[in-house]
Amino acid sequence: MKTKDRIYEMLKASGEEFVSGEKMAETLQVTRAGIWKAIRALEKDGIGIEAVTNKGYRIKAFDNGTDPELIEELLKKKGLEVKVFYYDETDSTNLRAKELGSEYPGNLLVIAGKQTMGRGRKGRHFFSPGRTGIYMSFLLRNGESVKELSTLTANAAVATATAIDKEAFGGKDTVKIKWVNDLYLESRKVTGILAEGFADIEGNGEFYVVTGIGINLYEPAGGFPEDIKDKAGSVEGCGGKLSSDSRNRIIADTVANIVYYHDTPAESLKIYKDKSNLIGSRVLINTFSSSGEKETALVTGIDDECHLLVRYDDGRTEALSSGEVSVVKC
Repeated sequence: MKTKDRIYEMLKASGEEFVSGEKMAETLQVTRAGIWKAIRALEKDGIGIEAVTNKGYRIKAFDNGTDPELIEELLKKKGLEVKVFYYDETDSTNLRAKELGSEYPGNLLVIAGKQTMGRGRKGRHFFSPGRTGIYMSFLLRNGESVKELSTLTANAAVATATAIDKEAFGGKDTVKIKWVNDLYLESRKVTGILAEGFADIEGNGEFYVVTGIGINLYEPAGGFPEDIKDKAGSVEGCGGKLSSDSRNRIIADTVANIVYYHDTPAESLKIYKDKSNLIGSRVLINTFSSSGEKETALVTGIDDECHLLVRYDDGRTEALSSGEVSVVKC
């Protein structure tokens, strides 16, 4: 690990507390000049560093290393023109993306250091504290039609999973997908995705899609809230290797992958099926029916529309297009 990345880890772990240059030099066995050089390199990577005489250094409040200009540059290298908007804090990146979509004519990306009203499926709150995660919404102008949301979400899941695999696990197939839109590492949910399709944004019959993605990169200070602590996890906490520029590269890779897999649905579908962590498992199915009834079934596969194929205990089969499932532990 490079000196700048080791310093970044020290500063991240210290939170609001300052870390002196002397302590960093002693801990890392480098010169004070080496510390200064590494701090400059972190700032060049887009990490905001606050320096105070006789106190030391700390990462600026809310600054999580997101560099909008660098992300735009990375996307241009991939042949994509995407306008990036960054907020230290906002209510919901999906809401901001939809608002900006009526003002800006191209594809756009909204990123926030923190969300106060992060949204999940079924109107649930998505925990989005400062510093620890990636909270982003990508608006892609389709130009044709809004596909079935299960397919849009599946493409986004593949795009995000392969980006995390590449940047945090050296390209190894590590991240798994729980139908329809959750990413898992070591039985811990690390990512949630919410895709929304819209039409006629400016009265001209155009279609577009806003895909909201929340990735837990690091464990939050004090741990996850009580209601999700037993199932939530982080990329780093599950063995991912993250450096000071991993955040920007994961963001850029995810956006580029969404565009790529949108145009190569067969490839996306194959990866989606291969990464499924449900096939062969018994699950409890909640279709959110008015009766509130839930049934158990065996997951037998995923069809070409990204529906979950199940076989109930009485022999009935079904292709689920919506709902939620949880694995039944034997």
